[in-house]
Amino acid sequence: MRIMIGALSCWRYKERRERCVQTWMQEGDTLNGTSPGEPPQPLHTITRSVFLIGSPGLDAPALAGRYLLLPGPSDYRSLPQRTRAFCRWAIARDDWDYLFKCDDDTYVAISRLIRYPLTADYIGAEWAPGVRYASGGAGYFLSRKAAEVVAEHLTQKEGPEDIYVRDALASQGIPFTRDQRFVALGNEELRPRADNDLITLHAVPSVPADLFYKSYQECTGLEPPCRLDLVAVPTDRPTHLDPNPPLSKRLSPQDLRCLKEGQRQLTRMLQYIFEEVCEPHGIQALAWGGTLIGAVNYGGWIPWDATPTSSSIGTTSSVSKRRFAPAVPPTFGTSHGKRIPITNRRTRSSAICMPTTPAPIDIPGMGAFRSTSTSSGSRTASS
Repeated sequence: MRIMIGALSCWRYKERRERCVQTWMQEGDTLNGTSPGEPPQPLHTITRSVFLIGSPGLDAPALAGRYLLLPGPSDYRSLPQRTRAFCRWAIARDDWDYLFKCDDDTYVAISRLIRYPLTADYIGAEWAPGVRYASGGAGYFLSRKAAEVVAEHLTQKEGPEDIYVRDALASQGIPFTRDQRFVALGNEELRPRADNDLITLHAVPSVPADLFYKSYQECTGLEPPCRLDLVAVPTDRPTHLDPNPPLSKRLSPQDLRCLKEGQRQLTRMLQYIFEEVCEPHGIQALAWGGTLIGAVNYGGWIPWDATPTSSSIGTTSSVSKRRFAPAVPPTFGTSHGKRIPITNRRTRSSAICMPTTPAPIDIPGMGAFRSTSTSSGSRTASS
């Protein structure tokens, strides 16, 4: 059997997604399902593992690496919409036999999941005894037949996704098959370990995050991934070029102060674009051109640069503009009287240009600033 995994997530839960990618998602990508002390008898394969994230600006689902961006909100209340959209997207594909739906705070013992005897249409663990529905956090299996029912009959837009899934399936005569090896509420003892056969751990906020990594280590025999913020950089070698090289003598002290202040303000603008515009609207963006060169070579700005540049990937210029424009504050900035960004059709890059005439920039937490022209002819910002 071929299993496709979808983990419900929201944009703000980046740390949760990183835990999944560094542990069980990576295991599903690279291992054949065996782990220490367990016979190599995989019954299934993992065809894909993705995060299910809502993107209000989308007209149709868009697969971008680990992200399956789905039309609709990205909040907790809207989980039923994303679950239904996931099933509708999946049934149009032919690369899976079962879906396994979980959350971004679920640890999955992949080596056990791929040996699970899939003999029913709807399989999972009860959140509490007698409720007769599969906990979404513990994770549950849906056969293709069950996924087709959810895609058609789960019509509620907000509320308890796992209850609504049960109701939709029950309305079409598909029963719930209970298996408490999927753990709805874990702790130190009740989690996948080397000495038990539990399959998942729902690491809700009351569960310490280290249990996620401990379960991974005990089930796979592998060391937990290093935290990137704890990796030491050798102090005996330079990491960047000189961030304060001599600049043109034609620049006055006032010009230099304006240049540095403009860089600080534009950094905050770029952060706003990435965090408040691109992520919530499903636009994958990255630093580009001189901005990327500055980050790599100088650990920040190219000292004489005054124009940050970003690039969107996996989407067309017209789609980026359609999602971008409504989300940018109306006074964000202009260039020759036009709203930014200015998009290059060939590279799909968007240059955030300084206005050529004084225009207030109204960003939360940032004061207004205007543009001036230096004696060298380059445009910089002053407060």
